[in-house]
Amino acid sequence: MSTATSPQGLNRSKQWLKAGSKQVRKSKRQAKRRANRLALPRPHPQPRVWAAAARNSPLPGTLPWGQPAPPALELLQSLSDFKQPKRVYTEPSAPPPRSHPLRHSVSVGHVVKAAQKEAHARFRQTEGENREGAGEGRVEAPGREGGSSKVAGAGTEGGAEADSWRHPAERGLADDEGVMVAPGSLASTSLGSDSKSREGKRENEGEEPEMSLEEAVAKAHTVVLNNALTALGAARQVPALDVAFKRVMASSKANSHTWASLFGAYANAGRPDLAVAQFEQACRKGTDIGPMGASALIKLCADQDDLDKGLELFYKMTSTRTTLNRYIYNCLLHLCGAHGRVYDGLDLLAAMRTDGSIQEDCKPDGYTYSALLRAITVSKKWELLPMVYKQMMRDKVEPDAEVWAQLVSLAGRANRTDLAAAYFNAAQASKSPPSSHIYNAMLAAMSRGSKDVGQMMVVYQDMLSLSLVPDAYTYVPLFSALAKAGSSLQDVDALAVEMRALGVQLNTQLGTALLNAYKHVPTMGSPALTQTLASRVDGLLTQLVKQGHANMQTYVLVAAVHAQAGSLPSMQRVLMEAVRARAPPDARALRILSLACEDGGLAGAAVHFMEQATMMKRVHIEAEQRRQGRRGALGR
Repeated sequence: MSTATSPQGLNRSKQWLKAGSKQVRKSKRQAKRRANRLALPRPHPQPRVWAAAARNSPLPGTLPWGQPAPPALELLQSLSDFKQPKRVYTEPSAPPPRSHPLRHSVSVGHVVKAAQKEAHARFRQTEGENREGAGEGRVEAPGREGGSSKVAGAGTEGGAEADSWRHPAERGLADDEGVMVAPGSLASTSLGSDSKSREGKRENEGEEPEMSLEEAVAKAHTVVLNNALTALGAARQVPALDVAFKRVMASSKANSHTWASLFGAYANAGRPDLAVAQFEQACRKGTDIGPMGASALIKLCADQDDLDKGLELFYKMTSTRTTLNRYIYNCLLHLCGAHGRVYDGLDLLAAMRTDGSIQEDCKPDGYTYSALLRAITVSKKWELLPMVYKQMMRDKVEPDAEVWAQLVSLAGRANRTDLAAAYFNAAQASKSPPSSHIYNAMLAAMSRGSKDVGQMMVVYQDMLSLSLVPDAYTYVPLFSALAKAGSSLQDVDALAVEMRALGVQLNTQLGTALLNAYKHVPTMGSPALTQTLASRVDGLLTQLVKQGHANMQTYVLVAAVHAQAGSLPSMQRVLMEAVRARAPPDARALRILSLACEDGGLAGAAVHFMEQATMMKRVHIEAEQRRQGRRGALGR
């Protein structure tokens, strides 16, 4: 086989042909560019006029009035002599009235670009120092996104001090001149080798010249400087942010909002630890970051759900006499309420009342006590409720409808119906408008503490007389009270009809409460009443399943009604539907079914359900013991 017809020869021939065609295309492109450079420019600075004249021309190559068109060279000569008249702008004799301070200030972009330029210059200076003080090795400078930019420098691999690349706040240094730049974080930014070409391009295009960071800060308004810090944080330019903040502090234009912008910028850049380090450095220098800066710092702790860190920073603020406001206290109290730290909340309330006696902006308000009530709810320290209420009255804080509803609800959970009634009466006597939430909380408290359905119906009728719209949470305690009292079928049906007439829709809780009320209706051995109850609960279960509100408890209650009627097939049918719906009964539900079977005379089924409940409870206890044993082993 010859070389020309071999596979290697054919491939080589294809490569030559491909390279030749590529060279031909390249030559054509170069010739086209050369022709374009030699081509004449546009014949007139107003091409629309000449295009319109050409369209209206009666003859090709002539003007509309019949004169021949001038040659191209004469046309170019006439256009070169043409000069556009310049617009003359006269400055107003006096500035416009009520001029905004930002009208004559430099923009945010000026400050950002100047800060980036100076941060890049510092990076180059640090790079040069590393190159001069080391041999022929290479130093790895950490990049902004975790990468690395290699700089000629140290005599060994990584010979430069690794600590020199770290942020001074991370090293715990107190720099009197401000925070030094972390140069490695600029390695992957847009301030690299393309900056010089862009600067030259801007000069060629005639844009406004660059200014230094000192000039930009001197000409900028405080609002512009604060917005520039925010923009640098959003762009994750941490070194430029440090440089800009240093210049702003040196210019004496910083205020409390400047500190807030700095802390928010660090948070947006993903470095909240640097915000804490800046605050600690300010505390060492005796600088007051102000209420806005303190609020932004505490908000960082709230965003991280770190109550311990927030309390640590708060006590450091109080020790350094930082100016605080109500938002700081309420933010910490919100965290105390979420975590159930009621005693920490009471300590904050005491400090808040002390500061409130000095400045008006630190006095407690309705949100303060709402957060404390939430802490009591989470921690279940019901005994602290009267004390918190007395302090709220002492501070002359007028609760709104939500706070009154919380007070009544917490008193009901503590089984203090008398205290709930006192709060309910106080809410009615207050200036707060009547609310359905307060009535719902009172009905729920009465359903837990007493079986007097008559008093609950009085409260319910009072609610309707005030034109308050009831909802599902209004009827849940009413049906629960009817179930506890063993009310008749007529009473349950009457309340259900009124509920549907008012347009209240069923949900899982309301459907369960209504089924429980039907379950506890006394039948007195009447087969007709038993059959009526069975049909009612079957229809209600069908409606709940269709709406997607059925759960394990609803299936068990319907099965219990059929078990009380002595209908074993109907009970088995409902339980099979529960299993198919993936809502099998648990140990507590099996005990309810066992008791219902005893009432219906199904002794065998009652014993079977009780044995199953006991076995399920034993398995649960053994699993919990094994889980605790594993936790103890891991702890050791």
